Parts: sequence; C-alpha cells; structure tokens
Amino acid sequence: MVSITRRDNVWAGRCRRRVAKAKGCLLKQTNKLPLGRDIQTKSLLSRGLNAQRAGDRLGAEQAYKLVLQRNPKQPDALNLMGLLALEGGNTAAATKSLRNAVKYAPRQPMYLLNLANAQLLDGKPELARSSIQKSIRLQSDIAKPWVVLGRIELALGQQHRALDAFEKALRLDPESIVLAMERADVLVALGRMDEAAKVYRTAIAADVRKVVAMISLGYTTVFTPDDPIPAQMVALLETEDMPPKARRALRYAAGKALVDQNKYDAGFAQFLASKQEDAERFPLDQHLAIFERIKERFSAAFFQSMHGLGHPSSRPVFIVGMPRSGTTLVEQILASHGQMAGAGELPDIRILARELGFGNQNTDKFYRNLASLSETQIRKLAARYLATLKRHSRDAVFVVDKMPHNFELLGFIAILFPNAKIIHCKRDPMDTCVSCFTQLFTDEHGYNQDLATLGRYYRAYDDLMAHWHAVLPGRIYDCNYEKIIEDQATASRTLIDWIGVPWDDACLAFHTTERLVHTPSRWQVRQPIYKTSLRRSQKFADHLQPLRVALGPLAPDDAAS
Repeated sequence: MVSITRRDNVWAGRCRRRVAKAKGCLLKQTNKLPLGRDIQTKSLLSRGLNAQRAGDRLGAEQAYKLVLQRNPKQPDALNLMGLLALEGGNTAAATKSLRNAVKYAPRQPMYLLNLANAQLLDGKPELARSSIQKSIRLQSDIAKPWVVLGRIELALGQQHRALDAFEKALRLDPESIVLAMERADVLVALGRMDEAAKVYRTAIAADVRKVVAMISLGYTTVFTPDDPIPAQMVALLETEDMPPKARRALRYAAGKALVDQNKYDAGFAQFLASKQEDAERFPLDQHLAIFERIKERFSAAFFQSMHGLGHPSSRPVFIVGMPRSGTTLVEQILASHGQMAGAGELPDIRILARELGFGNQNTDKFYRNLASLSETQIRKLAARYLATLKRHSRDAVFVVDKMPHNFELLGFIAILFPNAKIIHCKRDPMDTCVSCFTQLFTDEHGYNQDLATLGRYYRAYDDLMAHWHAVLPGRIYDCNYEKIIEDQATASRTLIDWIGVPWDDACLAFHTTERLVHTPSRWQVRQPIYKTSLRRSQKFADHLQPLRVALGPLAPDDAAS
C-alpha cells in the first residue's frame, strides 16, 4: 500500500463526523448572535443562514459576500463564511475566514470555538488548543468548548487531558448520552473497556445513536453466548435503513459479535456481506507493479552508493509488517520498558517520502530525487522526523514508530537512519489474512476486500520483505507472533536484548501499561497473553479456499485440515 495512516484516518474521520454533527448546532446558535447592526446586513445574513440550512451553499456564499463587500470586517459574515468552507472540506479557507472573524470580534467565544474546530481539521492541533482555551476563558459554563478541547487533546495524544475535558463537559451536561459516549471513546483508548462498554449499553437501551453505540460496543466487549446484543445487531441490519458506511461498520461489529458467540459461519457471512456492499475495487495490479519497481530501484548497489549519508541517531525503532501480525502487541511490550516510548502509527516517514515524489503511480521520481540528495539534505529530512519523536517523548532513549506499511519504505528508512532498529512482525499467513479480512480497515487497506486479492497482496508483501533482508543484511529483526504467544518471556527478552537495553520486568506486564492505542488491537493489548488467536483461521476453514489458492506455497500445509 502506498498511503496508509490508519490511526490518523480513524481519528480525523471521527473529528470530521463530530464537527459535521456540530454544524447544525452552531448554525442554530448563530441566531442568538447580534447578526449585524443594520437592517440590510441582518437581512443578508438571515438569507445566507436560511440558504445554508437548506443546503444551498452557493446562495449562502453569495449572501455573505454581499455583506463583506459592504464591510470586509463584518465578523458574523466572516464566521459564517468560515463554517461554509468547513462544510465544503476547505479547512485552509475556513481557518483564514474564522481567524479574521476572531480578529474583528476577539471576545466572541463561539468564533474562537469554530476557529479551533477548523484548525483541528486543518492538522494544526496546537493552534486549535490555543483558540479553544481562549474560548473557554470567555465562556466556561457550557459543555461545547470542553468537548472541543477534549477532541484536540486526543489529537495531541494527551489522553488524560482529553478525559478531564470530557468529564468537565459532562458535569455541565450530565444527562447527555452523546457526551458520555465521547468520553467512553477515550476510555477505550486508555484500555478501560468495561467502563466504556457500560456507556455504550446505556446508549443502546436508550436508543441514542444506537448504531454507533453497537459498533463501539462490538470492539470493547467479548460477547457471551446469552448476550442479546448480537441478535439485535443482525435485526437492525435487516430492518433499518442506514448510510452505507454505517451499515458496513455494523456488519463487521455483528460478525465479530457472532464469532464471540462461536457462531463462526454466521459471523463470516456478515463479513462477506460487508465486502459485497463495498463497490470500490482495490487496484491490486498497480500495487504489485510498484513493489516490483521498488525492488529494482533499491538494490544493494544503490545502498552502497548512499552509504554514510544518513543521520547517526539510533533513537527511532521502526515496527513494520502486515496489519494484524502482532505489531501493536510488540509496540506495547517495548513501550512498557522504562527506556522506551511508543509513538503509535506515525505518518511522518510517508510524508517525507511523498515530498520526494513517492506516490500511487510511479516510484521512479521518488528514487531519482532521493538519489540526488546530499548528506546535508538527507540529514535535514531525518532531523524533521526526529523532531516528531521528541514531541512524543523527550526522555526515552528509544521511541517506537509502529506504522505497519512502512515495510514499503524500509529502503528510505535505512538511508535516513542507518543505525535505527527495524523490527518485522511475522504471523502465520492464513491467520494474518483472516484477521485482516475480518477487520473494518480504512479504504487504503482495500486489499482486504476479498480473500483472493488479500492472498495475492500478502505474497507480494512477503516477497518485498525477502528483498529487504537480502539488500539490508542484519538490519531487520524478524519477530514471530506465535513465539511471543507460546513463550512471551523468552521472546520478549530476546527482543529487548537485540535492541540493546537492560531487561525490564514491566515488559511482561505490558497489558497494564496505560497509553493511547488507536488500532483494532486496542482490546487485545489490554489483556495478558492468550492463545485463542493461534490457528484462528481454522475456525473459518470451510470459507477459505480462495485464500489458500492465492497464498500458494505460503499457505501452511495443514491449512485445509
């Protein structure tokens, strides 16, 4: 895959959905503001508001522009223009307009709140935090600004601050189940699953955001055989009209819930139905060609020509591999060590690569630009990445970047950081692929749309990793998931020894380490080692022939048994 940022996509998507839900509220609240000081301005703003509520964005924009032609500093029109741009997904334009609204009405807390939302969606959470704090100083007795602060703190990785903000919001609006669910999302990320599950069950019972609550509950609970919720999920899928993305997500949750109840065929049927509802086809051949081109370009001779140009830092530790291969578990073990910090799935390596031309169509531009860089230029790129690690931890000796699909960019990583540790997580191919197939990933992971595509993609990934081992001998540590599950103490000690730090017993109690985890494995890494994930694919054996064929020689000999 060429553009994978699962954590950012998940949380950015949540922020966008929540901002979208807030827009109607913001527009209603705008009626309470002094919309202009003269009759004509008030009339134009009201016309624009009515058009905006009716979905007539062009009519709204024309009305607001007429106000601004008369008075370019009119803050209400600037605020509404910003909200209009936010609705259209133009976060840069929204930020500019809302910044001007605040400039001309600096004591209007709602404008500061809207600006904070725009800055958050524009990828500037630090600026967003500053804006919302100013809004709170002006008006701290309503829940909304505290909610926005909570979302911002989450984006900044400050989970405890986020929890504190949501709890303050709930104290101001204690009856709000929706707010309680936002707080529950933070509890999930912190591993407090039981507390979160109670909130989701309350929402389901109250029929408040029922579909969202069921989806969230599905990933925080192991359903017992007598739990009625899985059957309710299936009934809801059969009777209720819902947006396609919500239906797909609920099918995944229902599939997982049925599997929890040992109803493997019924659960797998839900996973298949979800795939069939996704009309988008993954361009597999294009990605396989890119992998082949990477292998051609990043040869042993090329690495020799770039020798000595990279940054000497050994602080980064990169974990790569297929999703669902144990990457989150390995990161959690390492992050439990007193000298290490886990940064989660960082997009920064991919961002740097894109600046050099790495993309979906052609890797040649990326290769040429990289080959032309001087030592100074390469070390500047590396320094930018190190600055990101410093924001995640100032004190840790090593900081772990667990972006699985960085396996595509190991050549780039090896040039930037010749002394960095690279850990490759490996798991039984059938188990890995089935686990991928039964997860709701972002669209960038479209290779899991059917079993045959998934198997062919896995073979290409495995082939690329064999190439990296050949051209980067001794640089990559293969960490076997099954060995961790069978003997965690030995596997963990071997891994820690390879990194080069003294042993820390906290690594054996990784499930007690409190840190933010966004990936689908967030429930598993809060539990002690358990062996039910081994040979998991055999529970679906009757459905997996297309995967066995696609994997070919990589399918274990007993995969059909």
